[in-house]
Amino acid sequence: MPQPQGFKENISESKSLQLTKEQILTAVNHAVEETTKYISERSRDFMFRMALGPTFDGSYYYWVGKMEKMGYQDVGLTGDLYKRQKTRALELGLPPLESLNSDFLALFHYTQFKARQNGAKQSSIVPKHFPGGPSMEETEANELIVTGTLQTMQNSIQPFALVIGSKNPPTGIMLSHAKYTMEEELRKKYPHIIDPLKELGIDKKHLLPASLSPYIIRGLLREDLGYEGLVVSDWYNMGAIRLFINKIRKESLVLSKMTPSTAIAVFAIYAGINHAYGLIAYDKDHSKEDDDEKMRIASIEKLYAGDKKFAELLDKLVMETTCLGLKTFKKTDRWVFDIYESPLEDVERLSFKDLRADIESPDVDKKERVMALKDYVKGLTIEAKLKIIGLASKNPINSSYERELFGDELMPSMINNFNLGHDLWSRWGILVLQFRKQFVESILSQPGRWPAIPKVKPSSGEDETKWITSLMEDKDFRKVYDSIDWNDPKIKDACKKVLKELMNSEQPENVGWGRKAVPKRIT
Repeated sequence: MPQPQGFKENISESKSLQLTKEQILTAVNHAVEETTKYISERSRDFMFRMALGPTFDGSYYYWVGKMEKMGYQDVGLTGDLYKRQKTRALELGLPPLESLNSDFLALFHYTQFKARQNGAKQSSIVPKHFPGGPSMEETEANELIVTGTLQTMQNSIQPFALVIGSKNPPTGIMLSHAKYTMEEELRKKYPHIIDPLKELGIDKKHLLPASLSPYIIRGLLREDLGYEGLVVSDWYNMGAIRLFINKIRKESLVLSKMTPSTAIAVFAIYAGINHAYGLIAYDKDHSKEDDDEKMRIASIEKLYAGDKKFAELLDKLVMETTCLGLKTFKKTDRWVFDIYESPLEDVERLSFKDLRADIESPDVDKKERVMALKDYVKGLTIEAKLKIIGLASKNPINSSYERELFGDELMPSMINNFNLGHDLWSRWGILVLQFRKQFVESILSQPGRWPAIPKVKPSSGEDETKWITSLMEDKDFRKVYDSIDWNDPKIKDACKKVLKELMNSEQPENVGWGRKAVPKRIT
């Protein structure tokens, strides 16, 4: 196909394409519009009630091609698989993750979240893994420490802050298993937050995994960002959590008497997890899972009876989870509340603010409902409370609770549909390349000149691999692509402007719970 007139004249001796602000703004808008259409369309077939994605951190960016064939559980066995995958993806032509600037990432993640929210209206969208950072895949096998202050972590936190502050915030946020050095600042900032290390008799200072840290959940996520939706854990049977718990149990007399999964449950309650995933027995003999579950319930019953602060935290957590999506309360004529199992039903709810408000609020209706909810929770057994927050099931993959969450589709069909190429929930690097393709097509005034990512399903990922190869070996495409400075200040400014316009133009819908104001910067 011939190049447009004047194209060669726009390239300087340094082979850098000189673009005007107007050209760039038009190209960014075009790429956002096309990305939104593409992701929305592909999200319509997503069949589960809760979508654990998209990914806002660096994990799975290089997930292209054969890797998903290995199966989810196998991937976490060694980080070397990810290194090989990264090398292969870069060889194919995927732009390095570290080359993507924060202004582009803020716009891209906001766009992909809203597109999935629009396309998969039957699902609750849960971005992950808060508060972000690189190399999150390593937590499947090993402990990971992300270094940085609250200030230097801004770029990682901001994509989450933007969707939380949008007019239709996410129903849930998934926490990472990495540890963050900024937690030390958060401990000083929130001295009122109960310290689980101190409560459990551990003198040494330890960084806690984000999914077990009350400072990151109750402090940074709840208080700083004002998030009012569900706080969801990543799978607790992953290597980072196993290693942390095995170490910490040696330093606490209280924890040493508990099974590892019980210790995780205790930390999760202190932290403020509304729904836990992957809490299973550590023993390879699965016949012992029933005993492990009984011991977990008994241990937490004892702690609940002997520690008033722990009891209050557990009850508050059950109230939050009950009201915020996984378990909702439905009003009846006599102020009796029945558990209503679908998180997507448009039933009358108490908000997170209602639960935190003074019980003497002039709103009599909400006052009575809060009191009724408190009475209901007090009357539940410990086992019932733990089931509501996902800490009682011996194996959530097969439990009735997981069936409530995802419907009848369970593992392995969930893995096949969730991680393979036709959904692209986690593997977002290929979507970045397509965004750039759409930018190039706009610059050339030739929308749709090159094919989009193939919409084959189910897919092994090879379709996407062939697509990348075909695109990056196209001489006409590469001539323009390689001549663009993707970190041009004019492109950054355009990304900021388009993002602001997107946030301002969004119309509120009943698709989530959360803060309605623009998020404040974390300083």
